[in-house]
Amino acid sequence: MPTDAENVASLEGVAVADASVILLADEGEEVLLANDKGLIEVARSHGVECWWVTTLLLKCTKEGVLTATEATDVLYDLVDAGMNLSPQVYTQVQRKLRELGES
Repeated sequence: MPTDAENVASLEGVAVADASVILLADEGEEVLLANDKGLIEVARSHGVECWWVTTLLLKCTKEGVLTATEATDVLYDLVDAGMNLSPQVYTQVQRKLRELGES
């Protein structure tokens, strides 16, 4: 008998691991942090709140959890480690972090 994750994976065309993450976030009413557009679209269609990794960095900077410099360093490290981020988004996030650092 297939599991819920297998059913969601089959219906949504995602990996079983991705479906499991979506179901866990939904069950625990947690925010799903991801950098995968397809995963976020499927999760949102299941009513799961999702944040992009860049959203988390900006939110942490706005709330004073990270300085703009620290958030910029984390962004750089993530991209350097292989996180896929378009040059346009990278530039926009850097610009916003710089603005937050000036305020």
